[in-house]
Amino acid sequence: LVVFFRRSPEPAPWGRFCLGFMAALRGGRPYFVLVGGEAHALQGGEQDQRHFQHTSVPFIGSAYEQLRAAGVSREQIITIVQLDDYLRTLSLGISGDINTGIPTHYYAEQLARTEAKCRRLLDEGGADYDHGAVNPGTVWHVLLGEVSADRRKVVPEDCTALFLGIYSHGDSHPAKPDSKEPHDHLTAEWFAHMPYPTRELDLLSFVAHGGAGKNKAGRSNAPYYLYSTQLRLIFHQLFERDPSRPVVGLLNYCRSGGNLEFMRRQSASWLGSDHWPLFLMSSSQAGVDSLVAGFWEAYFRILSQTLRLERQSDGRDGAQPAQPHSGHFLADGALSPGSTLEDLFEAANEAYFRENAYELLNHVKMRAWASKVWSLDFHFLGRKAGDCDPWHIDLKHCIESGRLGEPNWDALQGMQQAYTEGRAFRVVSSLDAFGRDGGYAQLPEGGGYVVWTGMHRGSQQSGDALAGLGQATSNFPHVPDSHPFPVEITAWQGPKAFSVVDLKNEVREAAAVIAHPERVFGSHSTTLGLQLRDCFLGPALHPEVRRSSRIACGAGARQGAVVAPSPL
Repeated sequence: LVVFFRRSPEPAPWGRFCLGFMAALRGGRPYFVLVGGEAHALQGGEQDQRHFQHTSVPFIGSAYEQLRAAGVSREQIITIVQLDDYLRTLSLGISGDINTGIPTHYYAEQLARTEAKCRRLLDEGGADYDHGAVNPGTVWHVLLGEVSADRRKVVPEDCTALFLGIYSHGDSHPAKPDSKEPHDHLTAEWFAHMPYPTRELDLLSFVAHGGAGKNKAGRSNAPYYLYSTQLRLIFHQLFERDPSRPVVGLLNYCRSGGNLEFMRRQSASWLGSDHWPLFLMSSSQAGVDSLVAGFWEAYFRILSQTLRLERQSDGRDGAQPAQPHSGHFLADGALSPGSTLEDLFEAANEAYFRENAYELLNHVKMRAWASKVWSLDFHFLGRKAGDCDPWHIDLKHCIESGRLGEPNWDALQGMQQAYTEGRAFRVVSSLDAFGRDGGYAQLPEGGGYVVWTGMHRGSQQSGDALAGLGQATSNFPHVPDSHPFPVEITAWQGPKAFSVVDLKNEVREAAAVIAHPERVFGSHSTTLGLQLRDCFLGPALHPEVRRSSRIACGAGARQGAVVAPSPL
């Protein structure tokens, strides 16, 4: 059976049915490979030289827990991470066998925190590959299903769908030694750090690693790097063996977007990779550092909740099948049944921006400020004078109250107008009518009081970031017996310091330099509309999908038809 797919704006039912049918023919299950990396300089040397924190161990533990809670079996998850390696270092710190200057009780507290995050993984045998096996070569062989005497657990041939998650540090280096050219796909290599080197140097024979540099021991850094070029060759071999098996990847490390670039080139159509059922995500752009946890935690949390609901919907857990739901998000944080890989990416993206709004907020405040507000010490009930800044609360509200993770652009415009026109802040001679619960500052020399009129302040102070979600404008009601206190929003620093700025433009420019998750996919495959249950719950398909798969694929095979959804 040869099936050609084109991308459709709606989930492509025929292509999805056929992929489900092919999964059923394999008779296997989906597999999840979780890779926890770390820089060799931080966690790969002598134990008394290692850093106190480990960048990936807790996040591999939390992802493992989320998958197991969703009903994914232990056998379906392959973990490559320094779990025991790191815990041994912490134990040596507790016993005093390594002297780092860090108090022993700090090591004990860190050990308890790490074990708590990895409790289920520890209880179920620990990492599949630990210590020196946490290297690029292990990742290569595990993904390609290459068994050896010291490598027993690998992705099997009958795997119906493959998920790859990598959490690490990342970067790029020039392809040539000492090159000063800007980094792009012709001049640089992108990579994730691994704590130990691969011993198989032939895995570097096709990588432009001349600019990798050397470590303190004088050895090349290249064997410690898991390169984008290596991942690309892994994908190529996987799809050469099985063109219909979906592969989903989440690369959570700094500059990980550089690993996605190959799917955007014109050569993707020449080489056929635009037909791959590949859905590949990054936590940041090619030249931007990622946020700690960030996208990873949001993605696995929503995936776990959704798979649990899908199991109920399919009746797999013996529970009453869930009724169809309308809308995107449900009350428990799951996506509605039938959601796709693209739905999950968008939902995780929205949660990521909302939960990490401080990143954009801080970048905006480095560009713009309200100096007249900042110069006053505002009083709020239960807080020291000057501890709370109304400008900060207003800006935070506007950034967090938009939809789909976007800032609330209308509210930003309304906020600036209210500031400029003197509606956001008013001057009163007495607080008798306004009250002393909060949001006021005394003017010098008996000039009365400035009161802040922001009506969303109560919800913001209580920590309800979603209050006023989608609200068109910030609400600044009139205060009786008052007169305006106009406030200009100006540049904070640089040659235009104290010049009036457009707040919406400042937010847009700040948003352009912070980390944004990205994704690529086979544009002529059905991957974009592939449903989560078909991809991650294996061949025990929903009854409707099972029936339609037999009809669609069977008819196509009998008639020799080309099965394809409508083109764009």
